Amino acid sequence: MLKKITFAGVGIALLASPLLASADMVSDLQAQIQALMAQVAALQGQLNPAPATPVGPTDDYGTTQTTPACPNLSVTMQRGARDATTGGQVIDLQTFLADYFNLPEEGLVTGYFGKNTEAAVIRFQNQYSLPAFGIVGSLTRAKIAGVCGGGAVLQPGPVCIAEALRTACPTGQHYESAGPDTIDANGCRHDNLRCVPDSTSTATFSAAPMSGQAPLNVTFTIGEAKPGVTYNFSYGDGATGSATCVQDGGKGDPRCGAAWTTAHTYASAGTYTATLSKQESYSCPPGAYCPMLYPAPVTVGTVTITVTGNPTQTLVITDVQYSPAHPHVNDLITTTVTIMNKSSSDRTTTFQVNVGGTTVDVPYLAAVTSRTVIVPNAFTFADPGQKTLHTHLINPLGGGLGGTIDTYTNTLTFDAGSNSSGVTITAPNGGEQWETGITNTVTWTPYQYNPDINPSRDVTAFLETKNSDGSFNIFGRVEESGKASIHWVTGQLYAASQSNNFIPQGPGYYIRVVNNVTGAWDRSDAPFTILPRSVDVKVDGSDGPLTIDPSQKVWVEWTSTNKTSCTLYGVMDSLTSTQTYIGNLPTSGKREVYVWFYDPSSGTTISAQCVDAAGNVVTDWVVINPTSQPAAIRITSPNGGEQISIGSEYVVRTSYSGVSAVSVALYKNDQWMKWLYKDVPVSSSPHDWYWTPSTEEAAVASQGSVFKIYATGQRTDGTGYVDDKSDAPFSFSGITVSPPTCSISGTPGNEVVSGTGGYNLSWVTTNASTANLTGGAMNLNTGVPVTGNPYGQPTQMWVSQPGTYTLTVTGTYGLAPGGGLVTGTCSTTVGAGVLGGTDSSSGTNAYLASALSALESALKALISKLGQ
Repeated sequence: MLKKITFAGVGIALLASPLLASADMVSDLQAQIQALMAQVAALQGQLNPAPATPVGPTDDYGTTQTTPACPNLSVTMQRGARDATTGGQVIDLQTFLADYFNLPEEGLVTGYFGKNTEAAVIRFQNQYSLPAFGIVGSLTRAKIAGVCGGGAVLQPGPVCIAEALRTACPTGQHYESAGPDTIDANGCRHDNLRCVPDSTSTATFSAAPMSGQAPLNVTFTIGEAKPGVTYNFSYGDGATGSATCVQDGGKGDPRCGAAWTTAHTYASAGTYTATLSKQESYSCPPGAYCPMLYPAPVTVGTVTITVTGNPTQTLVITDVQYSPAHPHVNDLITTTVTIMNKSSSDRTTTFQVNVGGTTVDVPYLAAVTSRTVIVPNAFTFADPGQKTLHTHLINPLGGGLGGTIDTYTNTLTFDAGSNSSGVTITAPNGGEQWETGITNTVTWTPYQYNPDINPSRDVTAFLETKNSDGSFNIFGRVEESGKASIHWVTGQLYAASQSNNFIPQGPGYYIRVVNNVTGAWDRSDAPFTILPRSVDVKVDGSDGPLTIDPSQKVWVEWTSTNKTSCTLYGVMDSLTSTQTYIGNLPTSGKREVYVWFYDPSSGTTISAQCVDAAGNVVTDWVVINPTSQPAAIRITSPNGGEQISIGSEYVVRTSYSGVSAVSVALYKNDQWMKWLYKDVPVSSSPHDWYWTPSTEEAAVASQGSVFKIYATGQRTDGTGYVDDKSDAPFSFSGITVSPPTCSISGTPGNEVVSGTGGYNLSWVTTNASTANLTGGAMNLNTGVPVTGNPYGQPTQMWVSQPGTYTLTVTGTYGLAPGGGLVTGTCSTTVGAGVLGGTDSSSGTNAYLASALSALESALKALISKLGQ
């Protein structure tokens, strides 16, 4: 608005009669006008302060990484596990995952292993190429320890020597329950199983729809839901999932019916084979640990999904997260939605994110970028159970959900909640056999997070023995290290101040827990036993940690007691081997191997896992850190000779090591042309960068094979950069663009104007990349926009003087030989006629005097407005 006022004021002054008779010299009038214009500009700045400089896209991503909290996990966990039955390890796992993926802790850290925890575990397993079933087994626990540089992650000694599955069923058969399991007087479970032919399975697997345009949301139906059975999904596009039907005390879990469904969205075109498999699983009594060998998964069925491209679908939802992630009934849920614009063009028309009827406007999304939108307090539920949720992208011009752009479907489980007081120890509570030096977990109940009930910061655990008269002696204090539990390196006391202070091994030990705030306490109901260490591994004679060159061989030596076989993990017989473990080893031995580093810049572990006759697994390991690797970066595609199509997505492929951030640029004739990506943090190699050449590349495409890709990486140690360039040039091919055109008009048109007035120029262009406006009595020569606002209206400019104005537009004409930059022009005349005055000098004085008067009026108006 101020821009229009300024031009209008000058226009009024130049067409008005003289007001200041004494100002008869052109130079004096010009000086006064310049001074007043400076004041007007300053006041305009106060009325319309400059907007804050926008933060660049890379400011949203930190360049430093924090090390996540490192849990000491010792039991296998999966969907349905709780803190009380795992010794508090569910909440420790959740704390690690929340730190590692930067998720809201208050939503994920709940003490119950539900769908959100399972999804985070699968995400972690996929990242490190682990079996992605959402089950936290020995491989996953070892990788968590390696990632965060933490301590021991070992199986505890058995509480119940369960009657595990000692032999596999014959080919074509699988294990199923033969009736209710039994629990003996010691609280140990004995499984009632039988081998049945695979063909007798009652489970079925189907999908609808089985074809359609991307993004395609497919509902899968499972025609069986047996309690205690885990159903694993592989959707064929790299995504996996699993679910377990749990008898939940009559809360009506819908997965326990005759059939149930799950949904998955296929984001891109392709043919996908989805697979459903199932696996029997068994639980332990509260407070007990029942090690056993689970039967292998049985494939239930497969379905083929055909997804076609959707060229008009450019806005998609890529992720939805909820806070809290494991809510109680009546909790208000805040939803975080991640959206991507896959188009090479900016989205400038407002669209909406709709969650449970609550909408948030998104006015702009740049091309080929993602952003997160938070929808606060979007919905809640008054009854417990699993709820199906839909998140929509909506085009408001379509009216309500009729203008839906994309839909994302998933589920959230609401719990009824609970509260309690006092304290009761649940492990060790009598009969346990815990190995010296192996991390085991002291647990108690009740425990609750937010508000806290019996948190470990308030609870102290003491190791005791019983005297003949029934009194107890305190051996020492077990150090606190968990949230809902105390993770204890068995046998070590006062670990914070006294290293290697281990008590004698043997039976007759008790644990007493005391809440130091409330005074509540409890002791093990019966004694437990501390056993000698049964598995030990050393690398080059050391318990670690060690620093090893990845190309260097090491000696691994292992010993075990009462075991039948052992397996070494994190090792290779040769540097070219694709197998990263060595199995079927004797119970003790020594072997020369190479260390397997998933990422040469990160640490890892070498572990020995040994199995006894009952199928129980005990593990020991040594932490290995790599020596510093030389920083390097390499362009692998495009590397010379390619023809890259304008307007189509292309994958720029690089590999690198020893770098923390990478930038990728397009070069023309070995000179920098533009950045494709700038200072992007990286963590693994190789990496793909997605690039869609568009107008800027089309404008120079006719120059032929003169282009290269350049990549530079910042050294991890901060000592500088490494770089690489395509070995040979490549070229562009593709679309043909028509010559640019324009039309311009002015109002008022060809007429004489006196007193006050001005002229509004408006223009429309096609296929133009630049535009320049020249001419008129103002001698205007300035670059102007080629397009108007997002609603298709013409571009406009207010001028104060009459004359002929010419718009010159430039664009790219084709990509064939002879194509290149061309121009087009259009013009209009405004204010033709006699303006008054018979002599050029007197006319100039009159115009300048009028300008001075108008500027004085504009200055007064601005001062008045600032005073309001």
